Amino acid sequence: MNQEINDGFSLDGYVRARPGVYPAMRFKYRPIPSSHRLRIYDNWKNLPDAEQAQRVADAMARQISWWELKDPSGKALNCRDAATYRNLWSFHLYNRLQEIVFEAGDSDRDPNVEPQPAPSGFAESGEGNSSAG
Repeated sequence: MNQEINDGFSLDGYVRARPGVYPAMRFKYRPIPSSHRLRIYDNWKNLPDAEQAQRVADAMARQISWWELKDPSGKALNCRDAATYRNLWSFHLYNRLQEIVFEAGDSDRDPNVEPQPAPSGFAESGEGNSSAG
């Protein structure tokens, strides 16, 4: 079920396959805002490992709205259920998804999508970046 919110903040994600580890996967997600990341990592060092894993799984279940991932029998896995993330057979896939959703790394380039040129504008030109003094 795709529960995407069409406000321009949902992004297309792609994870390139690691043969023998996990398949390629397309997904829709909303990057986690920094204020939410701060709450997830609040008191992190003092949390048991299980609580750390639960916080990350809960966050990914909220942020990923759709994916192609299926179990070995071909049944679609529920991307909105935190238990799905906790039970992924590949720790590497779990880490890769977390990296993308938490904006610690970029999505892989989807071979079926034409690359888009980088937007030009404010940040690149430096326009309007002078000090106000």
